Amino acid sequence: MNAISLTSAGISLDPDAAISFTGGQGLCVRCRSGLLWMTVEADGTDYWLKPGECAEIASAGRVVIEAAEKSELVMSPAVRPRRHRPHGRTNYNT
Repeated sequence: MNAISLTSAGISLDPDAAISFTGGQGLCVRCRSGLLWMTVEADGTDYWLKPGECAEIASAGRVVIEAAEKSELVMSPAVRPRRHRPHGRTNYNT
């Protein structure tokens, strides 16, 4: 039997275990251990994640994540870089 467990550290998947969900747009899936395969509906790309690697979910469609070996993953909001805003006056023509 394939086991899936949720811990405070993340989601642990036994080999060949899979999770599927929708509405993950804007989340980052990070592999903490093992090897994960991830596909996202309407994305057209398969992702193979090794420890330390992450992939951002850009679609609100169905996401499937499967463990190729015993694996652990975490999901968190994707971090967007801040846009640089100059300090002081920006209109130099006045």
